[in-house]
Amino acid sequence: MRIKEVLFDAKEPTVYCESFVYEPSNIEEERLGYLFMVGRIRNVSENSFYLINLLASRIKREYYENPRRSPSQAIESALKKGNNVLKENEERINWLGNLDFLVVAVSQRKIYLTCIGKIKAYIIREEKGEQRVIDLIKDLISERDVLFPFSIIITGTIKKNDILIFSTSNIFSKEKLLKFGKKLFPIRQERIEEIIQSKESGVALVVETGKTAEAIERLKSASPFIKRRFFQGISQFLTPSKKKIKADFQKLKEKIEGISPSLKQRVQTSLRKLFSKGIDTVQKLNKAEKKEQLPLSIPMERVKPSRINLKIFKKYLSKKKVAIVIFIVIFTITGFGIYQHRKNIETKTIEEMIKAAEEKKTEGENALIYGDKEKSLAMLTESLNLLNSIKEPKDKEERIKSLKKEIEDKINEITGRQILSDISPIFEIKKGIEEFNPEGISIIKNNIYIFSPSSSLIYKWDLSKKEGFFLPQKERVIGTTVVNGKLLLLLENSKIAVEDSILSIKSPYENLSVREISHFRNYFYLFDKNKGEIIKYKLSNKEVSNPILWFKEREEGKGAVSMAIDGSIYLLFPEGKIKRYTIGSLKEEIDPPETFPKIKNATKIFTSKDNKYLYLIEPFQKRVIVIKKTGEIVKEYQSEQFKNLKDIWATPQDKTIYLLSENEIFKIELPLP
Repeated sequence: MRIKEVLFDAKEPTVYCESFVYEPSNIEEERLGYLFMVGRIRNVSENSFYLINLLASRIKREYYENPRRSPSQAIESALKKGNNVLKENEERINWLGNLDFLVVAVSQRKIYLTCIGKIKAYIIREEKGEQRVIDLIKDLISERDVLFPFSIIITGTIKKNDILIFSTSNIFSKEKLLKFGKKLFPIRQERIEEIIQSKESGVALVVETGKTAEAIERLKSASPFIKRRFFQGISQFLTPSKKKIKADFQKLKEKIEGISPSLKQRVQTSLRKLFSKGIDTVQKLNKAEKKEQLPLSIPMERVKPSRINLKIFKKYLSKKKVAIVIFIVIFTITGFGIYQHRKNIETKTIEEMIKAAEEKKTEGENALIYGDKEKSLAMLTESLNLLNSIKEPKDKEERIKSLKKEIEDKINEITGRQILSDISPIFEIKKGIEEFNPEGISIIKNNIYIFSPSSSLIYKWDLSKKEGFFLPQKERVIGTTVVNGKLLLLLENSKIAVEDSILSIKSPYENLSVREISHFRNYFYLFDKNKGEIIKYKLSNKEVSNPILWFKEREEGKGAVSMAIDGSIYLLFPEGKIKRYTIGSLKEEIDPPETFPKIKNATKIFTSKDNKYLYLIEPFQKRVIVIKKTGEIVKEYQSEQFKNLKDIWATPQDKTIYLLSENEIFKIELPLP
C-alpha cells in the first residue's frame, strides 16, 4: 500500500487533528491486516487533546491483542475499548458533538469501518474506464447509537488498485472527488494546493492499495502541530529504514567473509545458542515496549528480519563467534537504548504535565485572591483534568495524588461542597415478608414512611423510639405525600388511601402512568412523566374532586424527571435545569447551578411552602445539591456512602435532610445561612 497524509493546519487553538496507521508487527498478526484512524477534536482546551491519542492507543492495542481472533471479532472488541475510553473521559472532556473519529480495519480485501461525528470515507474505483466514487459513511450516521458511539460497523470488499480515502469532513467530499478525481490522483502536493482548500484544520489519509511505498508521505502541512512533530521524531528514531537495515547486514557479511576457518562443529553449536539468546532478548524488549506504546505514524512496508545462512560461516568458523557476539551485543544495546529512550520521554512528559498542572493551580489560586471565582474554578478544573489524564504516573504517583487532593479541597471550598467521609445511616430497612425495594419517603413529625412500588407494604420508622415495622396495605403503593398533616398513599388501579379510607380517583385520559405525587395545602398533584402532564385533585371530607389537567399547554412537562411544589411547581430536568410554573404557565427557567462537575443526571427535586431552598440529588455523583429558588448554589454534600440515592426530604425551615440510599436512611443537619 502507498499511503499519503493530507493535513490542513488553520492554527486554531481549540482544534487538534491526527491520523494513525498501524500494521502487523509479526506473522501471527498478518491475518488482522492494517488499522487506520483519523481524529479531530474541537472546541476544547489544549489539555483535552490527549483524548485523540489515548483513543487510538487503546483501540490499536486491543485490536492486535489476540491474533487468533478474526478481523471482525478484533474490531468489535477494540471498539468496546474505545467506548470505555469515551465513557471514562466524558466528565473531563466535553467530547460529545466535538469529536470526529474514524476507525478502519483492512484485511485480506475486507474493510471494517465505524466512526463518530463528521467524517468522510470513500472508495475510488476504476470500472470500465470510468472512475466510481463509493461513499462508505452516508448510511452510518443516522443509525448511530449515542450511548455507545462505536456500535455500528460497516463491512465491505475492496479490489486491487482501489483508492481509499479517510478524512475529516472539511477536506474531501463526494462532489470534489467526482469533479476533480482524474486530476487529483495520483495525489501530489501541488494538486492538493490547487484543488482542495480548507479554512479549518483537518486531516486525511489516502491509501492506494495497488501501490507500494516504504513510508507515509505527508502533504500540505506548513505548520504541523507540536505534538505531531514530537511523535514523528520518535517514530523516525525508532523505525530504521529498510535500506539502512540491508546496508548494515551487508557490512557485517563483508567483515565475516574475511575471517579464516577453524573449530567448525564446536563454534557452530555456540553460534546457535547465541542467536537463540539474542532473539529472546530482542523479543523481551519488544514485549516491554509494546505494553503501552504511544500511537506513532510508522513506515508501512514491514521489514522482515534478514536470515543469516549458517553455510556462509562454515569456511570461517574460527573468528565467527567473535563477530556474532559483537553483532548481538550491538543489537541488544541498541534495543535497550531505544527502550530506555522511550522511558525517558515518558518520564519527561509526565513531569511536564505535572508542572503545567501546578502552574494552572497557582493561576487559579491567584484569581481567587482577586475575587474572580469563575476563573479560579476554571483553572483549578483544568489542572485537575490534566492530572487525571496521567494514566500511569509510575514514581510520580504520590506527588500527583497529593496535588489532586489540594486542588479538590480548593474546589470544594469555592463551590461550598462538603465531603461527608464519616457519615453513617441512622437505620436500615429490613426485608419484610415480600419483596421490598425502597423508592421514596415522606415524613410526618417523628415518623418516616418508606414505600416500594413493587410492594403492598409501607415501612414506618419512629425517630424518637428508633424502631420500625411494616404496615400492610390493600394494594401496591405507587407513591406517598402528605396532605393536611395526613399521609396520602397513591395505590395502583387509580386509588388513594388516606387514614383508613380508600378512595377512587378518576383519570383524565387512558393509560395514565404516574410515579410521582406531591401536594400543596389540601390539593395533591400527580406527575405523568411519559405524557408530560400534571393532574390536579382536591381532597376534602374524604372526597376527591374530578381531575384537572394543570398545564395550559399540553405535554408541557415532557423531558422532566421530577416535580416539587411550594405554591409554584418546579420541574427538574436531568442536566439540572429547572422550570418554574404558576397557574399552569411557565414563569421562568432556572439555569443549572454552577457545580463541579456539572450536573448530568439529576433525578429528584424537593421543596415545600415551609422550605427556603430547592434540594436536588444526583446519584451518579453521590451528591445532594442545595440551591436558592433563584438558582444560586448554597451547598453541596457528597459521600461515598450514598450508594444509590433514591429520594430526599427536607424538614420545615431547612433544618434537616433525610436521604433514601438503597435500603438505608441518612440524616444531614443543615447549618445553612
